[in-house]
Order: sequence, then C-alpha cells, then structure tokens
Amino acid sequence: MRPVPVHNRHLVSIQRPHLWALSLLAIIFAVALIVNAAYKYGQNVAGYSESLSSERISVLQKKIDELTQQNEDLQRLNTKLGRDNEIELGAGHEVSKELSK
Repeated sequence: MRPVPVHNRHLVSIQRPHLWALSLLAIIFAVALIVNAAYKYGQNVAGYSESLSSERISVLQKKIDELTQQNEDLQRLNTKLGRDNEIELGAGHEVSKELSK
C-alpha cells in the first residue's frame, strides 16, 4: 500500500533524482579530496614527503659514491704501502745477513 501524497505546501517530493545523485557524488568527491589533503598534510608533518625523500636519497647516494671512491683510493694506497714495506723488510734482512757474516 503506497501512501497517497497530500497536496499542500508542506509536501516534499523529489522531482529531479539525477540532481540528487550528482549532489551525492559531489559530496563524496569533496570528502575524498579533504581526506586526501589531510593524508598528504600528515605525511608532510611527519617527514614522509616524497620530494624531500628523493632529495635526501640523491644526496646520500652522492655521498656513498664519494666514500666508495675514497675507500678504493685508500685500498690502493694500503696495497702500495704494504708492498713497499715488504720490499724494505726484505732488503733489511739481506743487509743484516751481509753484516752478520
């Protein structure tokens, strides 16, 4: 049994349902935008900004490259000094053998 509408000035009826649907979609979209903005703001406040992270990563990668190059240079120098030390020790042993004779 459907209620029969009474024709008076207090009757509210939906004449255009597509406008209600569009209004509902607009409200949902606005809420989604607000939630997304709040999420991005929270990430920024917490320090999880993607642009800042990529800058930090590039700076750290550059520092890693510099330290790797410095480490390789120091390894080469260490090898050279180790060889020179072995040569000097060998020469010292030869001199001490000659002097002990």
